[in-house]
Amino acid sequence: MAGNPMVTSSTEGHGRALSSRRSRESSVRGQVYRLLLRDIVHCEIKPGQGISEKDVAASLGVSRTPVREAFLQLAEDGLIVISPQRGTAVAKISIRQVRQAQFTREVLERAVMAVCCRNVPAEACAGLDAALFTQRQAAANGDYTAFYDADELFHGELARLSGFDGIARVTGGARVHLNRVRWLSLPELHGVDAALVQHEEIVSAIKTGNAERGDQVLTAHLRNVLSSLPAIGERFPGYFDRDDEGLPALPDTTGLKIGWHAG
Repeated sequence: MAGNPMVTSSTEGHGRALSSRRSRESSVRGQVYRLLLRDIVHCEIKPGQGISEKDVAASLGVSRTPVREAFLQLAEDGLIVISPQRGTAVAKISIRQVRQAQFTREVLERAVMAVCCRNVPAEACAGLDAALFTQRQAAANGDYTAFYDADELFHGELARLSGFDGIARVTGGARVHLNRVRWLSLPELHGVDAALVQHEEIVSAIKTGNAERGDQVLTAHLRNVLSSLPAIGERFPGYFDRDDEGLPALPDTTGLKIGWHAG
């Protein structure tokens, strides 16, 4: 087949250069976004704290364009507030969004757990075992960052094992509003130890096919975030936007069964 007579080696070269440049720009934008997201989740940049494109660009040694694009994505996530009059600031932690995200995550992950207990053999749990091993080491070393990262891997692996790995993207979107509370809860009394024990019980339930026990432990595990809110709110009163008036309490789902349908 004859080539396009309008495409010369020169334009092909420019096309490759443009593609490469776009790839680099996308990569820089993604890196800036991930760095800012991590600092916001870990409260290195505190809720309510001002943040500027100029300062971030200077500190990271990049142009303002990828920073601006990362800001827009974080604003879409609900993690920063951009105001032409007041400037840009990290959003306070919305109790309403935390509770709504908790509800979404709980519904989806309980379904994932039921599928895992029904379908996943013990020998397929190597990824969960690896995440647990990392968490045990992190707990022993008092390394909250490593523990948190392994927690993310653990829950992502649950979704992958279920076969509905796309759910991880949905729960990930919901968790973005929980993650700051999850991070702040780790230093709470027995926060790490309790989470580790619950993860161990979750893996045991999957390996033995005990869906009822798995559901009980997972539900309690996911609700650790809400139970820690009062204590965290007392320690960091300026971090929260208490905007959950009128939002109903999460239902008592004890004994709730997930049914199976053919198809």
